[in-house]
Amino acid sequence: MSFFVKPNDKSYKIYLIKASIKYDDKIKQCYAKQKEIVKEFSALYKNTIKYEKTTTFPFDPTGKSNSRYVQFSFDSGDAITVSCKKYEKSVKIKYKFVDALSVEISLKEMEDWLTDY
Repeated sequence: MSFFVKPNDKSYKIYLIKASIKYDDKIKQCYAKQKEIVKEFSALYKNTIKYEKTTTFPFDPTGKSNSRYVQFSFDSGDAITVSCKKYEKSVKIKYKFVDALSVEISLKEMEDWLTDY
């Protein structure tokens, strides 16, 4: 679990909170759990815009490492994202990543910063 606050913010306002579950070598189970969560969120957040997308990671020349995500965007600009990240094991990179499911809740300000980054 992780969260983001602004440096030197004395109120410690949380702009993003994220929780992940490892699904290393079990990506099909990750996709099944993601589908279950998305179904539940779709029923709860009917007045949101839902985006679905798969993106590849530039560090992987095979194109097999990717993030499959569904984002629920609110009128306020805040968002909830449910994603499964899959990493190709044959790719040699500096850090070891594991396949995982993440649920992330972020405020508009954080979404804007991530988009600009």
